Amino acid sequence: MLSDAQRAQVEDLIFDFIGVTPPPPLLRELVGPQLAREAPTGVNGARLASWMLGNALRQPQPTLFIKIVTKVDIAGELVAVQDLVQRLQQDASLWKIQVLDELWIPPDWPFVDRQSLRQMLAVMATGAGPAAVTIEAPAGHGKRTMCAYIEHLARRDGAFQPVLAELRRSPDPGVLDSLVADLRLALGLDLETDTTHHDPERQAVVLARRLAMDAQLAPTPVWLLANVLEVTGLEDGVLRFLDELLGQVQQTPAGARRLRVVLLSDEISRLQLENLPELGARHVLPEVSEAEVSEWLEAAVPGKPPQLYSTATSLVLQTLELKRPPSSQRLEWLARSCIVAHRRLVRAG
Repeated sequence: MLSDAQRAQVEDLIFDFIGVTPPPPLLRELVGPQLAREAPTGVNGARLASWMLGNALRQPQPTLFIKIVTKVDIAGELVAVQDLVQRLQQDASLWKIQVLDELWIPPDWPFVDRQSLRQMLAVMATGAGPAAVTIEAPAGHGKRTMCAYIEHLARRDGAFQPVLAELRRSPDPGVLDSLVADLRLALGLDLETDTTHHDPERQAVVLARRLAMDAQLAPTPVWLLANVLEVTGLEDGVLRFLDELLGQVQQTPAGARRLRVVLLSDEISRLQLENLPELGARHVLPEVSEAEVSEWLEAAVPGKPPQLYSTATSLVLQTLELKRPPSSQRLEWLARSCIVAHRRLVRAG
């Protein structure tokens, strides 16, 4: 719907309209009282502008998007965006067909389309929703893809700074210290220098509690993406730190507004954690099904005859059958096949 350049232009106009520290009445004027109450706190006008536009683009109808553009671009500077607004006013169905990010594919990782999980993550990116979620899947089923997607959401909406930690065995000590330091720096805090607890497990608990407490007043909200790639041989204290941090963000609303946690692993139960989120915030990534491939292709290239979508889906599945990739590579080959099928549909009459 909007190119990256057009999106940046709209965000700039919103920023010009609201200023660095927008007053609440101005926010309510632009996005309405409900969304204004959900606006992230402690962010500048530029990030708030990105958050506003992101919310408008995720609405089921184009009403909010049209309202915002109309108010911030009174002079009609953005000709292409104004043209889009006029077309949406004439035919609101274009909104569903072309809505931004519905068909997101990371450039370097496989295709994924888990709609319920993606919807939850989109809500989390705005500062609402659960403070912690878990994502479980075998190798090759999309965990790294979801990390890339979350980073994309966080930077797009501007409410959280993403911190990605891929955790595995290391021959050198200091994995936990590095993780804590990265989180504190991202939050805008001083580094933690406490070394009074020699027991790694106790030290991990202390570090997690201090981080959660300090995060409540931190200038920059942070979204931790902890992808546990290896459990065996992981440094003592790392899992205890994650466990305690999960508990802290779920128990402390003030901390949850400044710190989000997504924990990913091949098998969450192997981590033996005590503070897992509620069942509704625990997700398992199954293999992408034939129906999901077909739905994705139809949404990616709308308006084609039904038989073409069926043929394109069959081609994708035939490629997988011929390649017979191991389970760890199935999603990569599915992504490649979907890209080829997408191109053929675009060219088809």
